Amino acid sequence: MVKIPIRIEHTYSKSGKHHRIALTLIINLKNGVVFPSPQNLKKCKGIYTMGFAYCGEYSLSRDNIAVYLYITYGLRGRNKGYIHVLIENGVEVLRLKYINNKMRVVSGDVKYKDYALIALNNIYKVDEYAKH
Repeated sequence: MVKIPIRIEHTYSKSGKHHRIALTLIINLKNGVVFPSPQNLKKCKGIYTMGFAYCGEYSLSRDNIAVYLYITYGLRGRNKGYIHVLIENGVEVLRLKYINNKMRVVSGDVKYKDYALIALNNIYKVDEYAKH
């Protein structure tokens, strides 16, 4: 098992025009999406002043893939960020750039792109995830 850093963030600017979501999801190859129970979870500083941000670590076991994504949403529906896909030994196998609902491969193996799509479909659960 390898420990990976986890960040859970949903912060807003004071004006409310921008917000940022950062989330790490664990995808079990047999059971689907798993919301990890991080160890040593503590509050940390977010990008914007309003909202919440937590940092911790998680032990990544076999048959699990971690997807770390952080996206900044701006005015007029503009958004940008990165998506990182990590395999069971903590090695990054795919990095994607996310701009305006489109993904572009920066580096890595494209066969892991489906896991990034699964994580994007579950990004709206960031508030539920933070309550754990």
